[in-house]
Amino acid sequence: MNKIKTLLTELIIIASLIVAIIFVVSFLSFAYGTKYIVIDLILLFAMAGFITLGGYVFALLYGEKKTINSLKNENEYNLNRNYVFFNYDYFTRKITLRNIKNKDLEGYMIAFNCVRNVDSTTKAIKDDISELNGCVADYLLERINNFDKKDIKFSYFCFYHGVFLVYINCSPEYLNNLINDIETRIYDISREHDFRLYIQPYFGIYDRRNENVEEHDVIYKVINYAMTAREYGSQNFDSVTFYSSELFGSNITTEFEAIVEALDKKEFIVFYQPKYSLGKKQFISSEALVRWQSPKNGLVSPIKFISEAENGGLIHRIDMFVLEQVCKDLNETKRKGRRLLPVSINFSIYEFYAPDFVDDIINTITKYKVNPSLIEMEITESVSGANSFVPISIIKKLKEFGLRILMDDFGVGYSNFNNIKNMPIDVLKIDKSFIDNIVDDEKSREIVKLLIDFARSLGLESIAEGVSVKEQVDILRKYHCDTIQGYFYSKPISKTEYEQFLANNPYEKKGVVEK
Repeated sequence: MNKIKTLLTELIIIASLIVAIIFVVSFLSFAYGTKYIVIDLILLFAMAGFITLGGYVFALLYGEKKTINSLKNENEYNLNRNYVFFNYDYFTRKITLRNIKNKDLEGYMIAFNCVRNVDSTTKAIKDDISELNGCVADYLLERINNFDKKDIKFSYFCFYHGVFLVYINCSPEYLNNLINDIETRIYDISREHDFRLYIQPYFGIYDRRNENVEEHDVIYKVINYAMTAREYGSQNFDSVTFYSSELFGSNITTEFEAIVEALDKKEFIVFYQPKYSLGKKQFISSEALVRWQSPKNGLVSPIKFISEAENGGLIHRIDMFVLEQVCKDLNETKRKGRRLLPVSINFSIYEFYAPDFVDDIINTITKYKVNPSLIEMEITESVSGANSFVPISIIKKLKEFGLRILMDDFGVGYSNFNNIKNMPIDVLKIDKSFIDNIVDDEKSREIVKLLIDFARSLGLESIAEGVSVKEQVDILRKYHCDTIQGYFYSKPISKTEYEQFLANNPYEKKGVVEK
């Protein structure tokens, strides 16, 4: 990598000198006559070419720097290591480029995890998991990256969603030895550090020589095959499981492939759930919620496909689809002169480590000429426990652009009030699990009151999610909660229904009593 950077830097310097010389010669030639007009034009075209080349090389270097910085920040959070270890996006791009260049599709896709079914709700457990994965990453870098070409033709590896992915072209004997060595090393690391974890690695393997497909997106299917085999092994306590159609049947990957097909056929749609301000006594915004309009299964809830999309690396496509659709809807609503309210959109934590995440959001909003103040970003509380530099720097950029930031599901999982205090956010959303029992359970009411007071102390708006009955509304009003979201006011509805609801709903009419 350093050699490539040095070479590109030298090319930029040489190109810059040549451009300067051409510019001077062309300027003097034009200044003192047009006798050699053909030569002048050639020189000008050459100068333009060199400028284009210089710009391309600069963009290449800048893009590579952004990617490397993003990878380092992501690895510091996931692996307690500040070095370049591929993530899912970079991993798939490298393999796809190799396939295109070398037409080399053969190889084993290996998916493995180090820990089985651990809920990392405490910082101590999270740190242990990060350190264990970091040590395994060290081992992979040492063992696989410095391979002998007589054993391995090529290899790539990454860490994604708690799982290591290794794509390697080697002999079956070397593969068997590699898996045994990785497993042994995982156990050794655990003993050396005395981790408070249940260590149990499971390996899912897919032999890519079993298929002859050469589509651009085939890598996603290959990863899913390996992931499926790993999950099957985990459920059946088999440490190593090879994927085969005979074992899993022809329908085992139907859901994943159906999601890919649904994205291509634009079967996903966006619903809107209004949010009601108790103080203003009117609807002030809404949340965009994705639904899958499946020709086979009807309207499918995100609960049934988001996890699969995250595991398969499709979550960015879904998130960006929702953003683009919301921008289209807002643009159309404004054009028709109808009531225009801000819309909040959920983004996965995995988006925060994509090098072009911020640019993609800004470019999409700009493309549809939407006022940034009409877009709100909902992030999960787990972001606040992530590497502080990454989320805060990204959130600040988005806020500077004009977006409002909402902390979703606050109070669930790994909570850290100090992290929340330092996050540049505007709103705390109190999770539905706290709201469900506030009518009958005093402890639940006290927790909700504490969260509302905490939000107010930081100057943040509080939103209660999942409010379904009037008794809950009355309690939340008594505790001075700012905004209500839930079935009491409206379930998630289509764009057309949402526009009609805003134009003619009973809750904003004077004299109407909430039931």
